Amino acid sequence: MYTSPVPTIMKLKKRLLLSAFACCVPVSTAWGQDNSQTALDALLRQADFWQENQRPDLARQALERYLSGRPDDPEVLFRLAQQALVDEQPDQAEQWIQRLAEVSPNNPRLIELDQLQQGSELDTAQLNRARQLARANRYEESVTAYRELFRGETPPRGLAVEYYQTLAGGSDTQWREARDGLRQFSNKYPENDPLSLALGKVLTYREGTRREGIDQLAQIAQEDGLEAAAARSAWRQALLWLEATPADQTLYQAYAQANPSDTEVIQRFEDSIAQNSRAIGFTALQSGELGSAEESFRQALNVNPQDAEAKVGLGLILLRRQQFAEARDLLGEAMDEVPAQREQWAAAYQSAAFYARLGEARRLSEANNLEQALGQVRPLTQQNGDAGRAARLLEADILRRQQRLDAAEQAYRGLLEARQNDVDARVGLVQVLSDKGDWATAQQVAQALPESARSQIGGLTTAQVEALRRQARQQDSFGAETALREALALSPNDPWTRLDLARVLADQSRPDEAQALMVPFQSGSATPDQRYAAALFASEQERWSETQRLLSGIPANAITADMQSLQQQAQIQQPLTDAIAQLEQGNRTAAIASLQQLYLRYRDSELTPNQVSQIAGALSQAGAKSEALRWVERDLARGIDEQTPNDYINHVLVMAQAGRPEAARQLFHRLAAYPQWQENQDALAVERGLVIIEADQLRQSGRLASAYDRLAEPMRQTPDNEDLLLAMGRVYADGGRQAQAEQIYTYALTRHPQSEQALLGAVQTALSNNRTSQASQLLERYASEEQTADILLLRAQVARANGQSLGALALLSEARQRLSGQEGEVAALSQRQNPFTDRARGTANYSQRPSWLPSASREISSDVELAETEMQAPTVSQQIDDLSREIRRERAPRVATEFVFNFRDGESGLSQQDRIEAPLRFSAIPFGEGRLEVAITPTQVTAGTPEGDGLRRYGRSGLAESASTLNQSLGGVSSILDEIESAVTSFFAAQSSLDAAVNEQEAVRLAAELEEARGFYEAALERNPLFEAGLTVASLTDQQLAIFNSYLEENSVNFAELDLDGESLSAFANSREQIETALAGIQSRLQTEAQSARPSSLRDSGSGLELSYTNRNLNLDIGSTPLGFEETNLVGGINWRPKVADNISLNFTAERRAVKDSVLSYAGTYDAYSGDTWGGVVSTGGRAGINYDTETGGLYADVGTYRYTGNNVADNQSYELSLGGYARPISNERRQLQTGVHISAMAFDDDLSHFTYGHGGYFSPQDYVSVTFPINYQENFTDQLTLGGYIAPGFQSYSTDESNYFPTDPDAQALLDVFAALGATQESRYEGESESGVGLSFGGTMKYQMTPELSLGGNVDFNSFGDYNDTSASMFMNYIFGDSGERAR
Repeated sequence: MYTSPVPTIMKLKKRLLLSAFACCVPVSTAWGQDNSQTALDALLRQADFWQENQRPDLARQALERYLSGRPDDPEVLFRLAQQALVDEQPDQAEQWIQRLAEVSPNNPRLIELDQLQQGSELDTAQLNRARQLARANRYEESVTAYRELFRGETPPRGLAVEYYQTLAGGSDTQWREARDGLRQFSNKYPENDPLSLALGKVLTYREGTRREGIDQLAQIAQEDGLEAAAARSAWRQALLWLEATPADQTLYQAYAQANPSDTEVIQRFEDSIAQNSRAIGFTALQSGELGSAEESFRQALNVNPQDAEAKVGLGLILLRRQQFAEARDLLGEAMDEVPAQREQWAAAYQSAAFYARLGEARRLSEANNLEQALGQVRPLTQQNGDAGRAARLLEADILRRQQRLDAAEQAYRGLLEARQNDVDARVGLVQVLSDKGDWATAQQVAQALPESARSQIGGLTTAQVEALRRQARQQDSFGAETALREALALSPNDPWTRLDLARVLADQSRPDEAQALMVPFQSGSATPDQRYAAALFASEQERWSETQRLLSGIPANAITADMQSLQQQAQIQQPLTDAIAQLEQGNRTAAIASLQQLYLRYRDSELTPNQVSQIAGALSQAGAKSEALRWVERDLARGIDEQTPNDYINHVLVMAQAGRPEAARQLFHRLAAYPQWQENQDALAVERGLVIIEADQLRQSGRLASAYDRLAEPMRQTPDNEDLLLAMGRVYADGGRQAQAEQIYTYALTRHPQSEQALLGAVQTALSNNRTSQASQLLERYASEEQTADILLLRAQVARANGQSLGALALLSEARQRLSGQEGEVAALSQRQNPFTDRARGTANYSQRPSWLPSASREISSDVELAETEMQAPTVSQQIDDLSREIRRERAPRVATEFVFNFRDGESGLSQQDRIEAPLRFSAIPFGEGRLEVAITPTQVTAGTPEGDGLRRYGRSGLAESASTLNQSLGGVSSILDEIESAVTSFFAAQSSLDAAVNEQEAVRLAAELEEARGFYEAALERNPLFEAGLTVASLTDQQLAIFNSYLEENSVNFAELDLDGESLSAFANSREQIETALAGIQSRLQTEAQSARPSSLRDSGSGLELSYTNRNLNLDIGSTPLGFEETNLVGGINWRPKVADNISLNFTAERRAVKDSVLSYAGTYDAYSGDTWGGVVSTGGRAGINYDTETGGLYADVGTYRYTGNNVADNQSYELSLGGYARPISNERRQLQTGVHISAMAFDDDLSHFTYGHGGYFSPQDYVSVTFPINYQENFTDQLTLGGYIAPGFQSYSTDESNYFPTDPDAQALLDVFAALGATQESRYEGESESGVGLSFGGTMKYQMTPELSLGGNVDFNSFGDYNDTSASMFMNYIFGDSGERAR
């Protein structure tokens, strides 16, 4: 915070004056720097502080402590001498002076001290009295005492600072005297920082010199002198005193740069600027200078965005400018920020808030958001005065626009009750009554309006007539007639009402009444508009001579452009009508000749653009498009009449039909840009035609989105237009959205049942969507009874889709026969029904445009027809041939061969598998529709040789490995017996020595040795050598012990009798011999088992056979696993996929399949230990599923169960569930992207995934769950090359239970349990396991169509989960036999 300068000066005056000489002498800063410099500088600052606060004793102590660190510092010695002189201690001062002279003999400060000694002659008592008066705030008396002390002379230099600072605290005159005195001293002693500091402070005591003082203090503060701290404090205080302006910004920035942590000073500047800006702003606001006031208030807000008073000022300006919403917001913010002044600003805020809400309601009303506007304005209608009246007027207007006419009338009448002369309310009431049709009351209310206001409502009779005409256009023929007759009664001579009624009567097949209605306008007294209306009606009835007669009776000066155009149209329309009739009769040659004659007749006259358009349009319809274009170009070359741009509208269509849509679009925009352009039905129809042409071009170039955008808006305007529907159907079909395309075509067919093109599109898209039943129904319902070649072709396509290829060929043959008599007729019909076909299928060729030769019209027309015929879409004949060729190719015999390589990582001889297959397939359709296929598949599988620990887990080899391990451990029994025998022998020897002792001393020694030997003897006899060697028979149950002895056969042992006897050496020898004899028998048996045959490398090969039959949704197959394998099985299955709805199909499968997880499960293998074979697993069972599939995605789910069996393999049962969904973000003829999620779950009764005897070597967890996210992409890069790929990251988790090593051989399992109990093998049961983690599958495919008959390709796949890796690769070749060029007969 800052304080005002006067209190601060008073505070300074209350202090004791600074020591005069201490404040006058600058301090040198040229001291040496050492490690104690910081502490010494702190002592100097303390000395300065105590001197300023009139404590010279403490200042002297600080300086003396400084000398303890720097005893010879000249500056400090000078200050101590100076202080001693001030304190009237001459002896002490003399000591300091002498020390200074010794340290620095030539120091200039010695001269100053000599001067101070001389000044000490002043009256000390008088000086102390002056100082005491200053401390007592008796400044005037203090100044007088100082002057008496100085005898009116200039004060000594040493007392100048305290004297002038005391003087500056007085009146303005005394301040100026102090300023001038200090300035003189400062100029005389420029290096004296205390003098400069004192002058800077005094300058800041007055606003006029404050900025000069600030500059001087800033300079001192930023130096390294001892006065810097005092100068910085005074600098800061001066900035707080300063009445800052924007020009002072540099002063505050300088301080902020030097003192970045002191934010109060810069805040003071910003507050001062804001205060000044506010003051200027309110002054300008009071004088009406809103621009200047706004600038000032915004400047204050830039300084302080929370300045409430500036917000109020700006809000008042916006309120005057009627920017109510902004004013309301600003005033509201100010009231929230300064609640104490809320009441002062409330009135302005309420006014701004009211008109802001009223303005918002008016904006909503203007935007046609009437209901929101009404809700906004209704609370405002409760206001009184003009504000409430404005709200109620707006409410009534909204009600009228909402057609809530009774409520609007009530609102307006309420306003008139409150103020009878309310013109706005009366005008609104008249409008409401007119809208209600209460014309009499409206006339009565309008009579009370002033003349100036009547122009707002116009002629009520005319308005009533126009309202009735509008009403008629919205009703059926009966209602229209009633309304128009009422209007005619109001204005009998209105020509347009009479014309509207005549048209209604003509549409009702009442031509005589209609003609009679127009008769009054055929008299000579009829006005030009009346005669023109009668002529229009005659032209609409194609009475062209009457049209010319009526128009000729109009005075020349009254003929308008429209009348003149109708007159010229009447002159040309009759021969043109004749030519069009010839076209409709199929006589193209005569029609073109008639049009040529029409051209020759009028070529030198000024034909109107409308007439030229009619001639050119007729030529284009006749097929002479180049001729038609010539007419249009010639007319455009004469220039466009800006007053009648709509007369050229058909020119646009002719140019587009001639294959120049871009030029046509440019002409259309040019015409629409003219002020006189009218957006009538003809213009809309031509624009739709242009849109269709452009959309077809965009579609054919692959820009489907742009094509869609081009068609979208016209379809919103005319949703049932046939051509627009068909064009949009083509866009969806080309975009691969066949389902939507089918919907569009089917809708078009329902709106236009006779449209063959709509039928064609609906049937073909239904076939694309696999909705063959729907396609058949459409044909039966909408196809014409006449079996044209087109209909037969369409029926053939449906028959083919239904799997009736022979029937389709028969239909195509019939279509070929019909075509010979229909082809030209069909082409003509196609052109009549779709005038844009030639534009959609090709581009006109102008490189050989014929010249305009009237006499050669027939030849020119023929040329044009020939050229355009060549640009037509594939003919029906070509389509028949193409479809016939495709069907015959589908039925042709085929041969396919493939090489498949599969490499599965795993343990050698166990889970490892390398499989190579080379299937060769031949298929044909010998009868009916089903395809019969025969296949032979040579196959080779290898798994390597079991080794290491894997040998223990193969077949029954674990028994041999256990016998070998136990045999090896028993080899250590002899060494154990030797150790025991040594202890026994030592004991009996010691006993014999004791018995033979010759004296007592020797007996004592031998007795001790005997006791030691006895300990070893007893411990040795407690040992079990068989147990220590590994034959832990004690751990066996009685049953296991019996099994082990049975295993030993004739070498069985009674282990209970195998004890060591230590009664004597001979007894021990006998018992040892018994043990060694039993041990030899055991080892003999184990050695025999251990040396049994070991398995060799697992390898097998053979050839599988297969016979299959496929017919639409039914597949049958039967075959065998490769003949030549260790195990061969019969396999096969049946699959039926009935379709129950358009997008829903079921899937039923019953099958018996080989399990190819390993060599064991697929081929079976041989157990070298026992000579048995086992493996060759097959799964027998079935699945049932449901699938929902559309072109954009689908869902599926299926369940199944299988019985797993194999030779000498334990039976197993599996239960499977899978479900998922997929989407096709991209799906068209060239590329397809499919992504989704697949969830599968599986459970087996037992874990038979291992490779010991009885296991199947196939993955069979008790719980398995997998979630994958497959992504598939395929693209046809060319007509020959197709590439695809997929990736399927996911998560898998499974667990298995404990299982026996030999699930089908309990005896072997029991023996292995014995070996496990004896420690001869790690385990006799597989432990259960559980594993979870991320899995990944990916792969790619390639297919290349070398010829129509031959295709080559290949696939690569990789699957990984944990340590499991499976890699597959294949190459294939397919060949189709048959003549692909055969025509349908």
